[in-house]
Amino acid sequence: IAAIHAQEPERIARNASAIKAALQQSETAARAEAQYEPGLDPIASEIAQSFDPHHGGLRGAPKFPNPGLTELLWRHGSRTGNATTLLPATRTLERMARGGIHDHLGGGFARYSVDERWLVPHFEKMLYDNAQLLGLY
Repeated sequence: IAAIHAQEPERIARNASAIKAALQQSETAARAEAQYEPGLDPIASEIAQSFDPHHGGLRGAPKFPNPGLTELLWRHGSRTGNATTLLPATRTLERMARGGIHDHLGGGFARYSVDERWLVPHFEKMLYDNAQLLGLY
């Protein structure tokens, strides 16, 4: 790869452009397929009221990431401009990323935090949580 990069930089540039275009086309197609379900609007508002206004996530402890609920709030808030649903989602993601539930050395997130501030992790990582969190972050 280093030799090709040194000898044929235009080839590398063409390949990079082709990969970028394919990824953008794939993302555009995925967005077009996403369906809006108006029945979820009142549900998103109700769920937002259950979120901790200071630390994000659902109120109390233990605190689980709940990527599905966080995504619902984020999508609703992004689509409608509603800070009531967008703020709890972004606060949750921010507090999780800064807290002890985030493995700052190895990457990923622990299964849950035993406290309400995301500081004390339960040392276990779940692939299904981390896979869903990738898309949110």
